[in-house]
Parts: sequence; C-alpha cells; structure tokens
Amino acid sequence: MNKNIRIAVVGAGVSGLYMAKLLLDKGYAVTVFEAKNCIGGRIKTGIMEDQVIDLGGHWIHKTGESSNALLSVIDQSQEPYSIDDDDTYITKMGAGDRKVLGRPFIVEQFIQHVKENDFKADQPLIKTVTEFSRSSVLLDFINSSIADHGSSCHVFSTVKFKELISSESTEHHELENKTMSEFIHEYFSVIPRESILLSTPVLAVEYEHNKVSVITETTELQFNKVIISVPISQLKNNKIRFNPPLPERKLSAFQKIGMGYGVKMFLFFKSSILPEVTFNRKFAPYYIQKKMGAQYVVISLIMGEFMNSYTKNKEEHTKCILRELSEISGKEVDLFLENSIFYDWTEEPFIEGTYSYPVAGIGSAREIASEPVQDTVFFIGEAMNTESAHASINGAMDTSYRLGLQF
Repeated sequence: MNKNIRIAVVGAGVSGLYMAKLLLDKGYAVTVFEAKNCIGGRIKTGIMEDQVIDLGGHWIHKTGESSNALLSVIDQSQEPYSIDDDDTYITKMGAGDRKVLGRPFIVEQFIQHVKENDFKADQPLIKTVTEFSRSSVLLDFINSSIADHGSSCHVFSTVKFKELISSESTEHHELENKTMSEFIHEYFSVIPRESILLSTPVLAVEYEHNKVSVITETTELQFNKVIISVPISQLKNNKIRFNPPLPERKLSAFQKIGMGYGVKMFLFFKSSILPEVTFNRKFAPYYIQKKMGAQYVVISLIMGEFMNSYTKNKEEHTKCILRELSEISGKEVDLFLENSIFYDWTEEPFIEGTYSYPVAGIGSAREIASEPVQDTVFFIGEAMNTESAHASINGAMDTSYRLGLQF
C-alpha cells in the first residue's frame, strides 16, 4: 500500500507543493520540509498602498497549443486569466525612440543568422553577437532580452539561445481576479498543515537504496525516498550535505546551471506615466505600467547587466530609472511618485537568486542534474526542467508532474 511508503519533499516552493499534492492524492505518506516560515518559494505576496502584488513569479506561460501543469490546475480551478497580446512597444533605436511592432531589422537579421548556423562548439552569446555586428542597437536589444532570463550576453549560452528562438512562440497570461501568490496558497491549502514542517531547514540527507534519513537541527526522520525541490543556488553552494556524496558528474552539472540575480521593481504613481510598454532601456530592460486600484504601477525586472549597475549603487541607479521614465513620459515623474518597492531576490534566504539560466557550455547539465540517485533521491524544480520550460512556474510544476507519473 502506498500509505506505507514514506516520502520526504525538501522545499515548499511550487514544485515541492505540487509534488506533495500529487503523492498525497495517490495515498503516499508525505512530509514537506521548508526552511522558511512560509510556503511558496519564489512565489510571494507583497502589500503596498492597499494593493496585493506578486513580489515573485506571476506570469502564466503557454507555448503553442500545448498545455502545462500550471495551466491545467488553473483551468481545473476555473480561475479566469487573460492574455497579454500587445506586441507594440517603444524601443530605443540608436539616438532616439521609436514605436515598433516586433523587433528592429538588425535584430531580425541576427536571429536569422543564429537559426541558420550550426554551433558545434558553444560560446557566450556576446561573442556571437559581436562576431555578427558591432551594432549598439543589436547588443542593447539582445542584452535586454537576455536580462529577462536573469542573465547577460557575457555568460548566456549561444546554443541554448538558438533553441530559445527556434521554439514555438510563447503567450504570456495573467490571472484576472487575484495574484499568483493568492492562487498558489489557495490551491495548495488542501495539503494538511501537519504535512508541512515550516522553519525546518534540512542540513543533511543520508541515503541508501529505499532508505533515507533527513536530518534537521532538531530531528532525524526516516523515509523510503526523498525529493529535492530547492533552488539550484542551494545545490551549487552545497547547502545540503549528502551522505554518501552525490556523484561527481551531478555536482559538476549543478555548477553548469546559472542562477540569475535580480530585483523586481514596483513604482507607484498617482497618475499615468507610460502610454505603452517601453523596452530596451538603459537602466532596466523594460517598463510595464498597470492600473492597480486608484494607482498606476510601473513594473520591471532589474537583472543581468542591469543588476550589475544596480548593485554598485542602488540609490543612484534608482534616480537614473526615474530620470529615464521622465524622459520617456515627458514629465517629471518624481512629482507623481507615491511609493516604491525594490525586492531583491538575491538577498532572500534559502533562495538567493531569481531563476536558472543556461551558461555557455551547459551541454546536458540539466539532464544529469535531474537524474535520480539509487532510485531513492530525486530532483525537481525549474532548474531541473529538461524541456526548455525552466525559469517559470509551469517549468517547475511540470517536473513534479512528470516525476509523479513514475510513482
């Protein structure tokens, strides 16, 4: 009987929560260990100006006609969501701004160039870009695009960039009536509270075939199997000790998967600042304005090369963002600014970053990293997704769904 098989899940982010729910539904005895005092991982709620906001992940991605685990649970819950189908934006084009539909011509040429070439040896994307053209428009545009993946051209894999642009187009959706964090907490509220041990970091995992000891500061509990669903940063930095040590090829694979650093920015204004999405800026990759209650909120993700500048001098970088928004909008935005949030995921305990990205030379690292050990220790989460859906909520949940099919 499944109820006699005890399974530990380490980490209560979306992959760990979904894994626990799938296993509980099948009758397994499941215990979830969460280092923080709340569930959700990189899904987190913030409140500002009486508005509930998603400090972490909130997009719903859909590629082509295919569905995914996140879309499936949202559809089952009959929670309404809408597509963001506005492809028109203002982008910096050399000396000035221009409203465009799609990408600048030099970018289209470069993308076609990448698609047509067989990169037998991987290399950083910056090398591929500069070998093709010294155009500042091209470099700025690609860097802004890669920043959304938590990385920069200086380390991002050219081979994986080719896979990225060759895949089917992805639609971006948002929930209409609640934040993603609110939805995630509601959906997983069916997991019994006693099954989730909060504020319980796992220090070590000792294992042999179908026998596991999970060791925390205060307890040592026995299980048949353990599923690791912590961010790749924790595995790269050996935050959990494994005995016997994990295979060297797996440890090496962890190091070949990048972990992005970044800040999610919210600027609250009392009047509209931006008429449209503006992309390819100097101090943030883009600015999106949304109406929230009585206020207008400008949102961006400061990552990649932008994060380097932000980290050097946060106060000055913030001033530069406001000056840039003033230039775009044609008015002094400081006069309308009500409040702001700069949520730095790099400083979030037990996460220490945004999401994974492919460094040059990554090869089959994700496949190796996600391999089980002795059919006893398993690995899930967005960084372990081998089907190009990493760096997303659905990418994390899909790994749980696929592993759940094996139990």
